[in-house]
Amino acid sequence: MTVTQFQREAVGPDRVITRPDGAMTTTTSDPIWRSARRRLGEFAREHRRDLIILTAVLIVIGGAHAWGMYSAPARFDDEGTYVAQAWATNNGELAHYTYWYDHPPAGWIQLGAVTAITNPFDAAPNAVGTGRFAMLLVKLVTAALLFVLARRLSLSRGLSAAAVLLFGLSPLALAFSRMVFLDNIALAWLLGACVLAMSPKRSIATAAASGACFAMCVLSKETFLLSSIGWAWLLLRESSHHNRRFCAAVSIGTAAIGIASYPLFALLRGEMFPGAGHVSLWDAVRYQLGGRDGSGFLLDPHSGAYGLLRLWLGMDPVLPVLGLLAALVLVWKLPRWRPVMVVMLIPALAMFRGGYLPYPSMVQLMPFLALACVGLLSMIAGVRPHRPEILLAVGLASLLVASALWTPSFVSLLRDNQDRAMSGAQQWLLTNAKPEDTVVVDDALWLDLVDAGWPQTNVVWFYKIDLDSGVKLADGWQSVDYLAFPPLPTDVQLPKLREILSHSTIAATFGEGPNEVTVYKVDHTGRTPAVEISDSTLLEAPAQ
Repeated sequence: MTVTQFQREAVGPDRVITRPDGAMTTTTSDPIWRSARRRLGEFAREHRRDLIILTAVLIVIGGAHAWGMYSAPARFDDEGTYVAQAWATNNGELAHYTYWYDHPPAGWIQLGAVTAITNPFDAAPNAVGTGRFAMLLVKLVTAALLFVLARRLSLSRGLSAAAVLLFGLSPLALAFSRMVFLDNIALAWLLGACVLAMSPKRSIATAAASGACFAMCVLSKETFLLSSIGWAWLLLRESSHHNRRFCAAVSIGTAAIGIASYPLFALLRGEMFPGAGHVSLWDAVRYQLGGRDGSGFLLDPHSGAYGLLRLWLGMDPVLPVLGLLAALVLVWKLPRWRPVMVVMLIPALAMFRGGYLPYPSMVQLMPFLALACVGLLSMIAGVRPHRPEILLAVGLASLLVASALWTPSFVSLLRDNQDRAMSGAQQWLLTNAKPEDTVVVDDALWLDLVDAGWPQTNVVWFYKIDLDSGVKLADGWQSVDYLAFPPLPTDVQLPKLREILSHSTIAATFGEGPNEVTVYKVDHTGRTPAVEISDSTLLEAPAQ
């Protein structure tokens, strides 16, 4: 080999290069990294205005989200379940009890990965708080993706920022995005799928990435499958006519393969179909689709669904109503907005079907409702380009109305300590009970007691006494020493738990109303009058 030829030899992370003159030089900069850094710099310079505005908006909504996120809303059972399941995945298990295919595990696997990274900072006051810190990170990612989606719908920087602020500061969105819900994780993936579907590159690679994001969305929370029609329509509409068929095949195929991995997982574990001695995906799907009592018609004043609607509108009567009306107008008037609005409208219409209505159903709609409101303002400005005062007047009027109606709920989320009752019960148990005692608790307390030194067998999630055959009390009710939870939900019959309560006395009560938490002490002597159990003591509580 002559000295006029380049010779490259890898020496660890360095590269030794022989130059044409025979001199040897060493470089530690990888060419691929230099290229990526150069492209990142070019992107930052090209989009610097967007990045500056987005950074400012994220600081505002991130600050509002973080201020009081451990105190409001009060933590509750479902949050504790997801955090405990995330903890279990970090310890090599799919769940802290028998995994029965209630949801695909991808959501809490991701939560476990995030909490494994954030746990060393020890910023949270309790286990659910660790999950809520993870939700802050998810909220920021979701807000950034909403901004990009708004820009790709040709909204101005100001209106795109307004959409993010509407989503980030709505008391309803703020409350639900703080809580540890799989829906929040799935929402980020859904927006990512929509953003990639609208990529200006219109390449097969971005289409495949969009399909992968949608698969992760559904594997995080299966109810997001309702958005598949809108997402597929968006992908087809935004694809180039030159490669539309290939993009559709690759993207939808990628999503289908990803989603199919869940039943394949059950099949390989021998838990696809019912059988003796094991749970099954079939039974879980049958329960989720038809085994639960229906919530009733959404507009029936006597239904549980109507109670949820009142709860949602009580927190934010502005964005859900105006956003839904705006979405209908955009579907009618603006063809390019139709697929994005259908992503939200089909899940919204599903709420009227009369079946079971999950507590966090609004999570899936909130960013699209905010986007619809701003899109309608943009349309009004486009119709009257020479009358900017119309847009200004409509915008200011909407802002004033929203501010007036948002203020009580917004201030409560920032100022009130709604978790005081649960924290009091937790501290009471840590002070008065011992790790060798068996305690039956709400799942929001389960991991805190395990972290405090209780053996897992001595901390029992109250549902599992009746619903998990793997949970056995050797001496029945006499095996239990303490119980602690809010008012019990009415939708599940728990005879074994009722029996334990019938031999218990109230040891302490914290808070009042729906946030009340009661600690019971089991009376093994039978000499003290026990708690009287009646249906009037059972209150409706949110469920998954």
